[in-house]
Amino acid sequence: MLAAAGAVSLSGTAWGQATFFQVPSGEITKPADFYVQQQSTLSKGTLDVVAQVAIGVGAGVDVALNLYNTDIDRHDGRFRLLVNDERRDEPFGPLVLLGAQKEFVLVRDLGLTFGAQVGPNVGGNDTRIAARGYANGTLALGENWRCAAGGYVANGILLGGPTVQGAPWAGCDIEVLHEVVEVAADWDFGKHANGGIIVGPQFRVTSAIGIAIGVRAPNPWAKEAQWAGVLQFEVKDPLSG
Repeated sequence: MLAAAGAVSLSGTAWGQATFFQVPSGEITKPADFYVQQQSTLSKGTLDVVAQVAIGVGAGVDVALNLYNTDIDRHDGRFRLLVNDERRDEPFGPLVLLGAQKEFVLVRDLGLTFGAQVGPNVGGNDTRIAARGYANGTLALGENWRCAAGGYVANGILLGGPTVQGAPWAGCDIEVLHEVVEVAADWDFGKHANGGIIVGPQFRVTSAIGIAIGVRAPNPWAKEAQWAGVLQFEVKDPLSG
């Protein structure tokens, strides 16, 4: 079933637990606390909504429930959810994924984070399993100063296109005004619809609550990628004070 009119590319943005925009930062949710992120991406009249909730379980591990590839457009004056469970050249969606990641601290500021996500598409007639694994090296120089770089391997149910594909990615979150303003930027080098660089400011409402606004410039080698605006909300470790 493909509930859409015309060729609309289904695309998500946030791809991990705590992310800069689309690249996992490697920051692990504190034990017995939680992390919530909601992201809306607008591109050529299609709104993609991503939501995720992560819980810290200790020992450098957090687990998450993620909703991806939830695309909404407007047709004949009415909003509708786009469901793809048929076109293999586009990402399937919506997707409900379970995720987990583990951080290994190498020295005080340097670490390695390994993560995986897996789950089905929902709302259609044909159910398939989306999956992705990733590994990042991380550098953390404070609560709001962090960089990560690495890569991922994912299947076509998640990204659309080839059965298995992978690419490098990198990102940074740099504080420019203490506990007030940061600059976030990341780059997914992939050829899929999310391939591109996103840059924008993040404003700290409180130490736990942030609002980020970004612009995505697509990779020239990613045929389905488009310019987009991104609005992101996060709540980070609110119980830890």
